[in-house]
Amino acid sequence: MEIRLFLSEGAVTLTPDTPQNGVTVTHSVHNDIHTLTLTALEAGIRPEALEVSFPLPASLLDPVESLYFYDDAAHTNDVSGVFTYAENPAREIAQLAVFKNLSSSATFLAGLCTMHRFWSAIFLRDGTVTFRFELEGRELAVGETYVMERFMVAEGTPNGEHTLMEAYADGVADLNNCIPTGDLPVGWCSWSCFYGDVNEDRIRTAADMQVMYAAEGRPNLVQIDDGWQRSGSFCGEWVTDEKKFSEGMAATSEYVRDLGMTFGLWLAPLLLDDQSEYYESLKHLSMPDITLGEHYHPFNLGDPAYHDHLRKTFRRMVDEFGATYFKLDFLAAAVRYFNGKGHFVKFPDGYCIEVQRKALQVIRETVGDDVFLLACGAQTLLGAGIFNGARMSCDIIWGKNKAHPTYWQIMQNCLHTVGWRYFYHRKVYVGDPDGLVLRDWDRGDGFNCTWSEAELWTVAIAMSGGSVLSNDELEKLSEPRRALYTACLPPLDIPCRPVDIFERPVPTAYILEVDENTKFLALYHFGDTMTDLDFDLDRVGMKGALVADCLSRKFLGFKDFVHVENANPHSAAMFLLRKPADKPAFVGSDANIYMGINLFSSVYENGILTVTRPEEGFEEAKVYALWPEGYTPEGETVWSEQGYTLTKLN
Repeated sequence: MEIRLFLSEGAVTLTPDTPQNGVTVTHSVHNDIHTLTLTALEAGIRPEALEVSFPLPASLLDPVESLYFYDDAAHTNDVSGVFTYAENPAREIAQLAVFKNLSSSATFLAGLCTMHRFWSAIFLRDGTVTFRFELEGRELAVGETYVMERFMVAEGTPNGEHTLMEAYADGVADLNNCIPTGDLPVGWCSWSCFYGDVNEDRIRTAADMQVMYAAEGRPNLVQIDDGWQRSGSFCGEWVTDEKKFSEGMAATSEYVRDLGMTFGLWLAPLLLDDQSEYYESLKHLSMPDITLGEHYHPFNLGDPAYHDHLRKTFRRMVDEFGATYFKLDFLAAAVRYFNGKGHFVKFPDGYCIEVQRKALQVIRETVGDDVFLLACGAQTLLGAGIFNGARMSCDIIWGKNKAHPTYWQIMQNCLHTVGWRYFYHRKVYVGDPDGLVLRDWDRGDGFNCTWSEAELWTVAIAMSGGSVLSNDELEKLSEPRRALYTACLPPLDIPCRPVDIFERPVPTAYILEVDENTKFLALYHFGDTMTDLDFDLDRVGMKGALVADCLSRKFLGFKDFVHVENANPHSAAMFLLRKPADKPAFVGSDANIYMGINLFSSVYENGILTVTRPEEGFEEAKVYALWPEGYTPEGETVWSEQGYTLTKLN
């Protein structure tokens, strides 16, 4: 380990617990989580940055051609990926890297665990991993202890990448007092449906359609995205556009809430457009920096007057508009330049991340603990402990532009990133995989998915464990496509993970573990020609399991291998895997894509099989039970195999 302090006159190497150059640094480690503290012993110390470097383990580098790493990317809406180390020996890693040598199976993790005060990053440099903490040239107060962002450095067991990633998430959750709580958001979001062209009639119709088509699935949210407010996306003053909502936002909110759903709003509260009609009255609260485009300024995030503005804004959203769900967007652009004009913003009242977190904490304190906050367009760790949820991928639709990836390329990027980031869900955040868009017509946004692609994206959302938010006009979908949405309800709230994170070129098999006896398997075919798909169930400990096809809702029997004949291009298959019990038991239903395991349960006592059904809905669902040899089956026999009988009970 090497620690270096960067001063205006150059870098100096520091030895822990030894006074040098007017400072002292301490280092401690517990459960692979490191803590560095810096203390000024004299006045006038203005460091630019502090770095600490660790060599990559020798076992990881042998042979170097087999070394790969997963880069979790910088932001909630970024695309993450796996890269070869040989082609990227020098690279900036925003937050987290997980390494694996595919020849030796050696594993290693390096990740930041907090984002509380200092702009920080990880760098790969010549066989080392370096954590850099930006101190911005501010003078250190004599005697004050400056705790750098906490970070994890851990060498895993062979093939231990999943254990490392889950330990990392546990560490992040503990250090940040994370709050991935609240009901999983289910329902509708306006963005990829109407974009900015929203109005009260469209929102009320969308709410009605949730009740009409999805009531059994218990939708709980209608969220209006960008476009409800006057004066653009970064207006600064959040005033309802009365031309779109003539009865006012409170009336629309009341309409949604009277249908039994939460009312949500989108805001981008940390930026100000100098073309906004409110700019002149608010510019004293903003910074001169332009971080996005040519007109978008961050607010002065540490200014108490700006904090008062936030309090006033969000009190009105909650008290007057009745909103109890907020999607807060473009958060990273308040501190980072996205237009090439700089690196990160230096604020007058504190360190960059320190003031950004403070502004977000003001919002949380204002809305209270019962309101759901979703981080979007944010540094991934930024909202830990403040936000309930976070986006886990890029937007599913980017708009019709030949400079952008195609909708199919974007869909794949979303699927992979959500899958790789599985370890955050319900530990750090409630995951948001973005909207479930299923329409088969192009409304001018370049999205026009085939039936196979619609099934694939449905499976991806269902397997993600995260929120399920339709971004369609349900009444305009064909019945089969509408049924794909309702099949995801109610969601399971358990994330899948790639069977092999480092599968090349991308993971094609994902496993969702309900318990040791019940799992879901998703297989994806990303190619452009028809093919067969095969998977050995022994890879996930489910050899000989009872297998059901979740898309057709049919039980296939006991299998050692799963085989999909003639899989369409751009398609997916999803299977329920259940180890048979030694007593009669409920095994599935056609109620939803999860084969009803989150709706029905059973007990077998005193020679009687009792199946518990939902209190409301799903009365027409078919329910299946498996009877071991020696028990008298009840219901209509579907098939008998290997000493078991499958029956339909209704």
